[in-house]
Amino acid sequence: AGGGPGRLGSGGMLKPLRKTVEWHPKPGQSERDLLKKYAGKDGRYCDPDFPCDEASLFGDRDPPEDHIPYANVLWLRPDAYVVGGTPCVFVDEAAPGDVVQGKLGDCWFLSALSCVASRRDLLENLFASTEFASKGIYTIRFFKNGKWKHVTIDDRIPCGPTGKPLYGTCRDPRQIWVSLLEKAYAKINGRSYQNLVSGTMTYALKDLTGGDPQVVNLLDPQTADECSNGFLWQKFKLWIKQSNLLGAAWKMPRKDNREEEFDGGIVRGHAYSIMDVREHRDLRFLKIRNPWGMKEWKGRWADDAPEWDDLPADAPDWMVNYRPDEDGIFWMLFDDFVRYFNTVYVCIMFPPSWVQECMKGRFTPECSGGAPDPSANNYWWINPTYRLTLTSKTKTQLFISVAQRDTRMIGNKLTEASSKREWNSYAHAVGFILARESAVSRCKRTKGTKALRGSDIVAKSAAFKKDRDVSVASFPVVLEPQGGPWVLIPMTFEAQAELKYYVTVRSNKHVKLEEYNVPDQAEEEGDDEDEDEDQNKAFEAAAPRDEDDVEAPSKQPVEPTQAEAIAMCKMLPPVETQWVVDEGSGMKFVDHVFIAAEYPAIRMDKDPKRSRLNVSKWTSAVEWRRPANIDMASYMGARGPGAAPIKPTLFKQGSQLPGDVEQGALPNTWFLGAASAVATRPDLLHSLFVDYAPNCETHGVYTVRLYKDGEWRNVVIDDQLPVTTDGQFLFSRCKDPSELWVPLLEKAYAKLHGCYECLMQGSVPLVLQDLTGGAPQIVKFSEPDVDFRIKNGVLWREMDALLQGGSLLTVQQREDGKKAGGKEGAANKMGLLSPHAYTVLELREFDLKRMGLERFREEWTLRLVKLRNPWGKGDFTGAWGPKSELWRGKYELIAKECHFRDFETGSFWMPAADFFTKFNTLNVCRIFKTPDPWRALRFQDAWRKAVPDAAGVISPKELELDNAMGPPDRKNPSAWLKNPQFLVFVTEKTPCLVVLSQQDSRVVGGAQVAARTKGGTALEQYGKYDKEIGFAVARAAVVREKGSRMKKSDFFAIARFRRDRDVSTPYTLQLSPKDSPYVIFAMTSEPGMVGGFALNLYVKADVFVRGGERIEVLEHEQDDSDDDVDAFDHEAVEGMEEAVAGNPDSLPGASGRSGAGKDGEGVSSASDQPAGAGPGAGDSDLYKALFTICTELGQKLDTEQKRGLAKALGL
Repeated sequence: AGGGPGRLGSGGMLKPLRKTVEWHPKPGQSERDLLKKYAGKDGRYCDPDFPCDEASLFGDRDPPEDHIPYANVLWLRPDAYVVGGTPCVFVDEAAPGDVVQGKLGDCWFLSALSCVASRRDLLENLFASTEFASKGIYTIRFFKNGKWKHVTIDDRIPCGPTGKPLYGTCRDPRQIWVSLLEKAYAKINGRSYQNLVSGTMTYALKDLTGGDPQVVNLLDPQTADECSNGFLWQKFKLWIKQSNLLGAAWKMPRKDNREEEFDGGIVRGHAYSIMDVREHRDLRFLKIRNPWGMKEWKGRWADDAPEWDDLPADAPDWMVNYRPDEDGIFWMLFDDFVRYFNTVYVCIMFPPSWVQECMKGRFTPECSGGAPDPSANNYWWINPTYRLTLTSKTKTQLFISVAQRDTRMIGNKLTEASSKREWNSYAHAVGFILARESAVSRCKRTKGTKALRGSDIVAKSAAFKKDRDVSVASFPVVLEPQGGPWVLIPMTFEAQAELKYYVTVRSNKHVKLEEYNVPDQAEEEGDDEDEDEDQNKAFEAAAPRDEDDVEAPSKQPVEPTQAEAIAMCKMLPPVETQWVVDEGSGMKFVDHVFIAAEYPAIRMDKDPKRSRLNVSKWTSAVEWRRPANIDMASYMGARGPGAAPIKPTLFKQGSQLPGDVEQGALPNTWFLGAASAVATRPDLLHSLFVDYAPNCETHGVYTVRLYKDGEWRNVVIDDQLPVTTDGQFLFSRCKDPSELWVPLLEKAYAKLHGCYECLMQGSVPLVLQDLTGGAPQIVKFSEPDVDFRIKNGVLWREMDALLQGGSLLTVQQREDGKKAGGKEGAANKMGLLSPHAYTVLELREFDLKRMGLERFREEWTLRLVKLRNPWGKGDFTGAWGPKSELWRGKYELIAKECHFRDFETGSFWMPAADFFTKFNTLNVCRIFKTPDPWRALRFQDAWRKAVPDAAGVISPKELELDNAMGPPDRKNPSAWLKNPQFLVFVTEKTPCLVVLSQQDSRVVGGAQVAARTKGGTALEQYGKYDKEIGFAVARAAVVREKGSRMKKSDFFAIARFRRDRDVSTPYTLQLSPKDSPYVIFAMTSEPGMVGGFALNLYVKADVFVRGGERIEVLEHEQDDSDDDVDAFDHEAVEGMEEAVAGNPDSLPGASGRSGAGKDGEGVSSASDQPAGAGPGAGDSDLYKALFTICTELGQKLDTEQKRGLAKALGL
């Protein structure tokens, strides 16, 4: 991979690069000298100042909880961790997209590095020498304390036990320039990677380029005006034209949660780099990159947005040739940019023709007079002063900055000796002024009795800041030759400070900067009458330093991955850590997040008396054992002498997975019933155990993936299982005890939810979603409209279509008010258990007349359902049950068609009529899996309230983000339009299922964390939700036209408010291109309710969904009518275990219906009838007939035809 410019070739040489700064090492400090002194056994350099030890990672601090144990960290050279090629500094051209963040919270540095990567000359300038790269030694330079500092490092990079770098890398793993620069930056900043967790992008930009950074606060009123009048956009164009480097972020106060995602996909509290700006017609674009290399903007002109498919004929090449990719790079309109970012970082890169003057000084108590203070004696005139003289007879442009000595940098003895609390902090606020020499001279001679006039101040810094750098408030400063000379006065806000500082003046023409002493001459006359009473207003109060771009710390230890855990166990020589121990039989993984103890793994509360999970009936004490130490033989009966030892394994060949489940001391039938249903699909069950291999059993570590809050989460567990004192399983197990998938899956689910006790209540549909990632639906047979569908056969056909499509169905007899997972009810007279969840395996329909058989129950059509009991026992004893005589004799042909076997246990058949009467709840989980044409889309956002600043004022930008507006309200009928909006663009007809979810209150980090601290009623409060959520779907054109005047009939669909984890459309929407785009409003039942949510769409055709904008509604006169103002019904659901059923149209694949249903509004009904006037409002045969007609035709009609049919039938 060698040979090209900027590449590290096979000979280890980096071809000469153009340098803007020459490097002349001190005697004895050249790379050749260092190699002679510190070469290792392999002849490669080993840096003595940044050794491979714990201090180089964490300094003198304790290791962070979200870091793997240091004993498992490997320091590897590139040729050891680069796989599939030869390591190179650069491969081809470096690009901003090369930078990938690792497990270190230094996005501020990496975003700056991404900016620098857009300028190859700046990037190459950082590598002062790669002459001996083949010997593992590099010299890298950074701009610190007013000049370039050189740092020599070796190329040993900290890696995890799998051999992959822990921190920043390049997207192409062969390139190593990111890892080298990050290591060198860690060395110069206190010789510790951990010191990079805190910082600002401006620091990094200056250190990497030598340029001068500025911060633009978009919340500032003056800047807001510049956004409106276009002046800020002109600045952006100028900055890019001058090759300055730009970054942006929505900065958040330290007290707030970090990395909160907007509706448009922008992450708050995270730094981005700005790569380019472009214009076309009246559109203004910024090209932006996320250093993560993913999570891009989802609003207007985002990747795959419809705007790219409808370019104007005169579109420029950059628009025509744009090819989106999942690389973190996206285009964004300027109007959207100023809405989603509040801070811009600018690193001014001065042309080579500009010159620099730098002076180093020190404040001491004797020469630190502080800033001018009109309310006290002024001693500012004793501050150090520098005389500035122009050498040109024409105008000169200046940039002035004053910097304190970098507290991070090695060699700063004061801060290196300071406490951890003071690290990276500045005790003094600094600033400066530039004033006319005559005025300063007058003030100094009179010892401040003659005040400095405001008109004499030519330039000044921004407000005093306790920060590293301050620069001129308005750039550039333009000086006329006839106005000079001038005096530059650095100062601290408070007097008697003691610190070093650096004054830097950059100019487009040569200037002279020298220390200034006041000449001894007579006092000038006539000064008194010209004093400016407002002279001190030029000095603003001291401000705190800018907030660091600190990424949110993990709330709990971040455990190793399965691969890392296995690699730890395999390390030679063996190394014991908190995660890996030697148990005699080999190195085993130990989970230190889900600790093997009664509390917190089994109980929610430390006090066993407050726990609802009583295991004392099963065992006097709980033990934790590995599978090899569990008494398997006691379950398997007597075994003859010489029998092979029982070897536990995850899955046994030939086992009947759905019938494997055996319940233990934990009443969690809801979970085990869902697990048994998933086991009917071995492919789904096996996919839950990620990267399973024999090494998992050897080292006792497994990874189970579970679907939570719209994404798959990998849950790593060890194989220590709770057992009784007799060594038997305490909780669930497989029928064959040596098969482990049931207890391991149960343990992973308990870990994700906090503890085993948390599994005492829940609902089957939500577990099915957690185990499959599908879309859950609940159908109650008692609903009037469901009863219609049962009688006309529609529900039967929909169930059959779902099974054929690979979805999972379970059925149970739920009693009102009965908590799922409670004590099992007795079997009814037909052998069915309540509230057991039985898995629906198969549906069969027979025409008995055509088959030449007798009618069954006076009907020629025979419909049979095959079910499975998860326990493998308790079979149905009614007609067509396992012992029924109907399988023999006159219906023997049916037995052949159904492949009936009377010895099959656990599964049984029953007639459809009994199915719909003996059960009352159908749980559906629609599985979306390749090659299934259905696909899932997910978008995150949050309901927010405007937060006032310290002065109690709510800024316009903050007010714009206020989107927790609730449903339509008579007092403020247009407020609901400010709720989060998502536009859905459709290019071809497609069915669509919409699901709105709030964060699962059961998952670790949710509500149960607070519940544990309260004690007493922990389990009662567990799984509760304080918000009722719902949504509405409408055509964007209708919203734009009618706005607050919209009525129920104007909506395409409405989902009722429910206090539950998920709400969904009670039917599948049929989206059409001619009605596109649609808009989805996510809302809460009351205004001001804040919190995060996820919007999930399941579609068959490609659609584009974007958030981040609000539809502009046409102005209308106020409509005082009260009709249909509150278009949303409420359905409070107290807890997920009491999940409310949808109607049968809620099934994916079911046709949309007209009219209003109990669980939601109909599809684009043209009538204005009140809520509840749909199925169930009347029982007449005519109504049933009309409903059946609509049901049958609905699947064949488009939206307009459905509207017409509904209107004609009065539905």
